[in-house]
Amino acid sequence: MALTSRSATAIIVSIAAMLSEIGPLLAQEPQAAPRTPMSPGSSTFGQTMMPREGGSWSLPLGMAPSATMLPPQLISPPKPPDLSGLDTAAITLVSAGNADVVVSSRADKELILQLYRPDQNEWQEYRLAPLANTPIVCASCGGKLKLSFNDGVQDSEIDVEAPALVKIFPDATAKRWQWDVFRLQAAAKSQ
Repeated sequence: MALTSRSATAIIVSIAAMLSEIGPLLAQEPQAAPRTPMSPGSSTFGQTMMPREGGSWSLPLGMAPSATMLPPQLISPPKPPDLSGLDTAAITLVSAGNADVVVSSRADKELILQLYRPDQNEWQEYRLAPLANTPIVCASCGGKLKLSFNDGVQDSEIDVEAPALVKIFPDATAKRWQWDVFRLQAAAKSQ
């Protein structure tokens, strides 16, 4: 069924009539909210325009930019924890004779380390607390300790000569654990 020119004209006229009624509604200017007075003593003026008691200017609570509002290049990365105290504590444990080897975990989670005990012909398990030192004493090891732990991919064994500090830390990808062994001969308790 084809539209006749009469019915098409009627449709156009009715659409034009509807638009002419909507047009004035759309053309109205938006209503402005009443202005908030900003005089000394008003809560708005006191929070935004007056310096705090110390004489410094600041934005009211909730208006200061937060880290989530700043672009990524302006957000400073979190500072790593200061672990130099762990080294000092490890040296103190060895020099006092309280440990043959100190294992210093730089991990943010618990790790498991094993020590081979030749006197028992078996492995002894140590749970390394995050960011902490674990002293190990093994009189029957004769100053030569065999340690084993999983580096995240495979089991690794290392031989350590006492007195020593073993640091276990994440690699650059934070997917595998690495270690460094430091001889503490100068810190060893003198006989």
